[in-house]
Amino acid sequence: MDVDETPDPEEESYYIGSIAGHKPQLRMAIIKLHVSAPTSDKEVQFQIDTGSQSDILPAWIYKQVTGDTLLCNLKPCIKEIVSYTREHTEIAGKVNLPVWSTGLRKSLNFTVIDGDYQPVLSLHTSIGLGLVSLHNCDVRALKVTSPSSTPPDEFPDVF
Repeated sequence: MDVDETPDPEEESYYIGSIAGHKPQLRMAIIKLHVSAPTSDKEVQFQIDTGSQSDILPAWIYKQVTGDTLLCNLKPCIKEIVSYTREHTEIAGKVNLPVWSTGLRKSLNFTVIDGDYQPVLSLHTSIGLGLVSLHNCDVRALKVTSPSSTPPDEFPDVF
């Protein structure tokens, strides 16, 4: 089974909820997958981000699980990552890698970024892997768009 993203070709960015550091925070939905090979040294902990349009794999983890220390196997990508707090991050490249979830092999398209970030699985992938299910919702109608304001601007009484 291939789980593939369905990016909007007119958008120049992938939007995600957060591109925070790699340490998981409390109350995050986390899943462990084996990336590149079904061995314990290839286990990666991903945050499930249902607001993300792309599956994120930090370059340091990509290098560790694939051995591609020079990033030679990445395909170029002209988009950038933009968080809903408007933080912009350049993309090192794109890559399709096998992952193992509950003993089953699947293939995911990852956006690889430089920096100390948490690996992320998007809504589309989380549904495809059976990690998230939607009820009474038309998944094809879901479209994430750039926010018109930042959360602190929209909710100043909370921030």
